[in-house]
Amino acid sequence: MHRQLMNPPKGMIVDHIDGNGLNNRKENLRICTFAQNNSNRAPRGKSSRYKGVSFDKEKSDAAMKEFGGYDSVFIRTAWHGGKNILEETTENMQLSYEQNCMAVFYALQAVLPPLIEGGGGQVVVQTSATGEKPHPGVTSYSVMRAAANMMCRCAALTVADKNVCVNAVGTNFMNYPGFKHTLGADKDPKILAALLEEIPMGRLGETREAAHFTLALLDGHNMYTTGNFFPIAGGFNNAGM
Repeated sequence: MHRQLMNPPKGMIVDHIDGNGLNNRKENLRICTFAQNNSNRAPRGKSSRYKGVSFDKEKSDAAMKEFGGYDSVFIRTAWHGGKNILEETTENMQLSYEQNCMAVFYALQAVLPPLIEGGGGQVVVQTSATGEKPHPGVTSYSVMRAAANMMCRCAALTVADKNVCVNAVGTNFMNYPGFKHTLGADKDPKILAALLEEIPMGRLGETREAAHFTLALLDGHNMYTTGNFFPIAGGFNNAGM
């Protein structure tokens, strides 16, 4: 019913603001991305006290039992938003801290021990290109992505002698509905044109391009590359430097 009431565009979903799936009053519904919907979920499991951040140990144990372990892990967390430092809010800072920093912390603590016990493996954390090159318009987002990048470097040095590689990749300007919707570029051609001017390559990146790059860090063979951050952003991180 909620989809019929809101009629979300392709690639977007309808979220119940109060978390009650039966409350379909229009004022309780919002169109959002999958990441935003996940961040509005109540905590599950016992790994985190933060909303939308949890690690379901039962599911992890079931996966270990079924498959006998794992060799590589891809971690993606996301809360998108923020303002410049003069307009930024404590609410945004907290949301970004929970989703873009603490979620990475809990995930790394969960997935690294089995890799160590198994003799090694690879971990890639998706952060953001704005975690390396400041983006003043989204202070809370950029700051916590930078924290996650440093966390990955610390983790990499901690487990390097255990044959476990940890790297981070940071995207920006990707051609998918959630990114364009967050910035309003899906409705305003002027916003999209302004975005393209920030990108040295002059176009949005495709998700398959990011996937192809990231796979090289999870292929089971690239075991001498660790503690790095790789931007996938069409040259954005090198522009103006």
